[in-house]
Amino acid sequence: MEENFIQKTMFLDPEVSGGKLKVETLCELIVDHPYKEMIFKEFEIESIKEEYISIDYIDVVYKRILTYSRDYHRYPILAQVKDINVYEDVVKEKGFETKNIVFDFEEYVDVDEVKKDLKAIAIYDAKNTFLDEYDMTKYANYLFKSGQAQLANANIEFFKKLALTNEEYNKHRSYRLVEHKGKVYLRGITSFNKYYEYGVDFTFVIAMLLLHNNMKKNKGTEYKIKSVAVNESKLDMIVSEKYLKDAKTFGEVATAIKISTNDLGQGALSLTSIISVGKVDENGFFLFPKETEANKNKLSLC
Repeated sequence: MEENFIQKTMFLDPEVSGGKLKVETLCELIVDHPYKEMIFKEFEIESIKEEYISIDYIDVVYKRILTYSRDYHRYPILAQVKDINVYEDVVKEKGFETKNIVFDFEEYVDVDEVKKDLKAIAIYDAKNTFLDEYDMTKYANYLFKSGQAQLANANIEFFKKLALTNEEYNKHRSYRLVEHKGKVYLRGITSFNKYYEYGVDFTFVIAMLLLHNNMKKNKGTEYKIKSVAVNESKLDMIVSEKYLKDAKTFGEVATAIKISTNDLGQGALSLTSIISVGKVDENGFFLFPKETEANKNKLSLC
């Protein structure tokens, strides 16, 4: 997979962070988001847009996510299997050979307009999701890896022909695309009527607004972003109370929250309560609840 799509851990440099961000500036991340009006109403943005959110590194993370919002254009299309060709494409450039799996959409729907001829390079798990529909993922991947791409293509073409005459094989799906530097990539394939995509921008805005409200309600509470791993589709971030409290022999603790979104996964957005534990002269660690307990302490939107 190309370097541009690898989720990377950010270096949080205190020298370049002012530790605060204006609400109005934060909301620039969702200016074109389909849930913008809902967010503005729920958080009464017009009445607080001049306020500043004081959270360590909020401005640094904001700039990174703003870059993804501007440089990576995400959008879904709807398509049927009968209108899709899937094949391996070999590109030779500067002495290097790159093999891509290409989805060639002969016809598709963009919003409410029928369009034709769009090619997208499969990234993440898009290829396997498509092949899983026919229980041929391992077999097809073996053929691609062993240099038998033509045989893999023949198998895929067989199911496409079935889809032309048999509706059972003609799956209708939402294909999640991203356009970057003039190329179109297929990020994922989902049901077109049961899946909601929020995005890293939406997730960051919601999380910061929730924490801002909590700080206003609980005077003296301050937060610090402790870790961030992000790309254009995924965000994993831990925000902890800035000051630890004495927990006797256990050390010092503070409440924290793990904020995650994965546009390509089952749970598009989740916030989970965790505990930050610190000890003298040590970096400390985080305590996560067991999976069953985590579900009780998790806000999940999907």
